[in-house]
Amino acid sequence: MESGTEYFTNDFYRDLLYSNQVFDIAKLIDIAAIYGKSNNKQVRFLISNVFEAQPQFLTDFKDAFDMMLNILKKIFKDALRTDQMIKGDAIL
Repeated sequence: MESGTEYFTNDFYRDLLYSNQVFDIAKLIDIAAIYGKSNNKQVRFLISNVFEAQPQFLTDFKDAFDMMLNILKKIFKDALRTDQMIKGDAIL
């Protein structure tokens, strides 16, 4: 527990956040989506502190973003396929 004169070390805080899954990328995205518009300043402060405290979140975010992008690409590619169209059918 922190007091007025004793604080968590950066290493302890970094491990606390990541090892105990206080935050993960899904939670941070949810926080941004739900509260970002009404509490923009606080959400930016929270997320920037988390990313600065634990650089592993940057790697996790990149991996999550790449995965979402690949899924969207696949969905659009499948939606625009014309090789299975029968004459008169519309493209999805």
